[in-house]
Amino acid sequence: MIQNNKLNIFFKFFLIISTTILTFSSVFSEKIELNDLDYLKLNISNEIQFLTTIEKSHSISKFEVNSHFFPKSYNGSQYLNSFESSNPNYKIINQNSTYYINFDYKNNLQKTNTIYNNFIIESTTNKPQIEKKINYPLDINSYNKSLKIYLEFSDLVDTNTQIKNKASELATGEDDLFIIATKIANYITNDITYDLKTVLANPNQKSSDVFISKQGVCKEITNLYASMLRSLGIPVRFVTGYSYTTSQELVEFVGSNWGGHVWAEVLIGNTWVPFDLTYNQYGYVDSTHIITDKSSFIRTSGITLDALSYGIKITPNSLTLKNEFNVIDKKEKLFDNGFKISLDGPTELGFESFGYVKINIQNTKPYYQNLFLKFAKPSEVEYLNQNDNIHVFKPNEKKEIYFKYKIPKLDENYLYTFPFLIYNDFIQENYSVKVSQSLDKIEKLELPNEKQTNKYFTNNNLQYSCDYKLNSQNIDLLCSIKNPNNHNLNNLELCLETNCKKLNLTINEKKELTYQTEQTNITLLSKYNSKSEKLKLSFNYPKLIITQKTNYQQLILNSEISNFLKGLKLKVTIDNKIIFDDIISKFQEFDINLNPGKQNIEIELYHNNIEFDTFKTELEIQKTPPIEKLKIFITNLFK
Repeated sequence: MIQNNKLNIFFKFFLIISTTILTFSSVFSEKIELNDLDYLKLNISNEIQFLTTIEKSHSISKFEVNSHFFPKSYNGSQYLNSFESSNPNYKIINQNSTYYINFDYKNNLQKTNTIYNNFIIESTTNKPQIEKKINYPLDINSYNKSLKIYLEFSDLVDTNTQIKNKASELATGEDDLFIIATKIANYITNDITYDLKTVLANPNQKSSDVFISKQGVCKEITNLYASMLRSLGIPVRFVTGYSYTTSQELVEFVGSNWGGHVWAEVLIGNTWVPFDLTYNQYGYVDSTHIITDKSSFIRTSGITLDALSYGIKITPNSLTLKNEFNVIDKKEKLFDNGFKISLDGPTELGFESFGYVKINIQNTKPYYQNLFLKFAKPSEVEYLNQNDNIHVFKPNEKKEIYFKYKIPKLDENYLYTFPFLIYNDFIQENYSVKVSQSLDKIEKLELPNEKQTNKYFTNNNLQYSCDYKLNSQNIDLLCSIKNPNNHNLNNLELCLETNCKKLNLTINEKKELTYQTEQTNITLLSKYNSKSEKLKLSFNYPKLIITQKTNYQQLILNSEISNFLKGLKLKVTIDNKIIFDDIISKFQEFDINLNPGKQNIEIELYHNNIEFDTFKTELEIQKTPPIEKLKIFITNLFK
């Protein structure tokens, strides 16, 4: 009996081990794909073709073909060795940092027009090295105009309350820009399913549509990523190009392992850092990512025609672009993956026990790195972790990461050995645990020194921007209020005199408020989180500029209104007698006859009950001599 029992134990042990290893071997492949290489040298053949109908009586003033397939050199990732074209009538054009090839067909247009282009490029893994923490929130006001375009929204890269709220939720308490960019990328990767069917069903989903449908392709997923980061005031640009894939579905759809692709670059400090959510490449992209454009929004057209002619017709659907990629040289990745790893945890457990595998990891590089880790286990074991397989490592940082599990109740006649595997594209670490009824049962999961992430909440004052305009009765005060903190502000109260309004602001959110007032000396009071701020509002209200000239009893007043607004009135009072009270223009002249003696003159600039400025003076008026009266009479006569 004992011998047979031992044989059964050994057989079951062998069966479990062999089955599990078979499963793991399908997960971790030793085959090297192009995406695993640090360096590629490519020969790219590019063919452009279009057909035309040319009538006998025709004229061509202009006929140009613009090809946006131009993989120019980009520092740190791509170098164009050479470019040759079968059409010699071309020029390279740089328009707003977007490069394209312009072919001139004015003098050589045919019925069938084919352009053969050839590019030889070198491409390397693009992994910018962020060596120090970039604090969030960012000071957007310091950005120049060329950077602010990467914060804008468009028809497809849109935003709404749901997108803002989710982005704010993910960024709350985080003050490290690299971590925020990674957290949002990981959220989208886990939440949105890459689905080619969306290209056929709805090829132009907006970010808000993708957020709801939970499906999209690379450009739509990247649109949503840009929308979420831009809603937080983080600049993002789009990279358009090509990449290599081993996905059979994509190869069948595109007809090649190389297909058009879109990914993002996030501005971290002064460095644009790539994030490709489709490939799970956060902080870098591999050498198969070939760049043709970098811009604030995705460029949709690969080829455009620009013509001014008559008697010429383009055959519908004849304009085509074909590319063929051939590898002529390659180099594998360096052996050093940048991480030092060891495993620890309980090695013996009873049935229905809780267990863990502790991974001790150190980033051996002096710059930020992201690390994807996956956990393979026997099917009998229950996995207890949340979907948190991406980990951000600061320069040279050490971390302890735990994979948690629960052992089921098994046959008490057997001793089991359960293997576990921690792995990614370049790491494979094995760990095993003995399990039997006779071993200690751990009924509660107690992790040694598991560190909790501390959140850091900024305490910046609100950012205000106020202006005004006149309405029919009073002043409309127009204020924008922005939350520059890394957490939401709820139940914020803003008061102008006794007029109070309540609102909530997500991270980086800006809202517009309108107040009415009859005062020109105004204080805006805000209250939130047991904090209050007073803002004295000072505007460039309309002002009087008065020049005066007296000639005995004749007074000439010239008024100029700075910061002029339509609807302003001017009241001129002399010795308490109103001599003018009406709407004025920016420049106004008054010719007034006065009585001799002291005269008190008051000029008031106002709108309804709102007084903007006043001018007061006292003049000693002398009686006009007879000879001066005669001169004035003659002068007026000739006028």
